[in-house]
Amino acid sequence: MSKSEYFLKKESDKIVLKTTSFKAEKGSILHTDVFNQELAASFLAVACALAIIFFVAHTEWKIIHYIIALLIFIILFPIFRLYLFRDSYIVTTIDKKNGLVTINLNRPILSKTITKPLKSLKDIKITLKKLKVENIDGIAIVEKIALQHGTVGTDFGKEEEFYNLVLEFEDEAITIFTTHTKEKAENILKILKCQKEEI
Repeated sequence: MSKSEYFLKKESDKIVLKTTSFKAEKGSILHTDVFNQELAASFLAVACALAIIFFVAHTEWKIIHYIIALLIFIILFPIFRLYLFRDSYIVTTIDKKNGLVTINLNRPILSKTITKPLKSLKDIKITLKKLKVENIDGIAIVEKIALQHGTVGTDFGKEEEFYNLVLEFEDEAITIFTTHTKEKAENILKILKCQKEEI
């Protein structure tokens, strides 16, 4: 999936919303460009390559062992990135023709699908969630150290606001999209509500 927050596809009797942004959680101390899935996958690939070569070479390393280690890394890195450290995403489908709402949570482990009758969808709304700053003294220390290394964004340690797009069913409410931008949530809300009202 691209770096954009969401992908929305509208057909005559169906709307599909796909997004990797569906959880309201605090940002990392480290900037996302410093520690991300690519870095995690490369660490694991290097560790596996070295472990295999240590097992094979025992004590004496030759040039062939370095070449093999490089080849192992080249093979394992994309495998780990694509399958072990891939982005989790959620796909919400409002299917007017079949009268169903399907929510697919796709992640490396424990993916799941929720299917509900469209008639049980009582409302689609936006909720605001604020994550307050905790441990201000700790944040000040970490921010001071991190700024020396250039790894903290300007919004680090500040209160964060999330606009959650929520499907309210008869028995539960499910968040299908989360953003810092109210307009984005409102734009999707309008499209989804139009589909619901056409039932």
